Amino acid sequence: MTSTIRFCDHCEASANDTDIHCGQCGSVLPPSSYESGEPVNSINWWKWLIGFDGRINRSGLIVRALIYFILLFGGSGITEATDGGLMAFIGWLATVAALVLGIPMYLCGVVRRFHDRGKSGWSVLLLLIPFLNLIFAFELYFLPGDPASNEFGADPVGLRIGH
Repeated sequence: MTSTIRFCDHCEASANDTDIHCGQCGSVLPPSSYESGEPVNSINWWKWLIGFDGRINRSGLIVRALIYFILLFGGSGITEATDGGLMAFIGWLATVAALVLGIPMYLCGVVRRFHDRGKSGWSVLLLLIPFLNLIFAFELYFLPGDPASNEFGADPVGLRIGH
């Protein structure tokens, strides 16, 4: 007997064939839209890197920022420390990777972090305003997200004690 693996569109939790509601967020599971041939616990890396849907917590944003800065400053540091050759080329590639992949990855993380705080992804434009951007950066990196599910998905931290 085979069973179909289904996922909730709202929080992406796996669900049984017979479930009507998601066990994690409580959303209604339409019967036709949650079938997937992907194995359980598989990660869609492209969606994880470049995706505006859903929420991420503070640590998810910090990891994205670290990846971006390691690529950018590591690549430019290697390029500056060498006189040319293969290492300079590798440094140049890392810098290009930081610009081509790192910036969109980080910006998608910021949008998803605003989602975690219950705000629209368009709030990312507030980071372009001098001095106001410091307030929102503090909010993104230091304040916790909504403890319950919101319109953007389930709490990315998971179950909390007392709930």
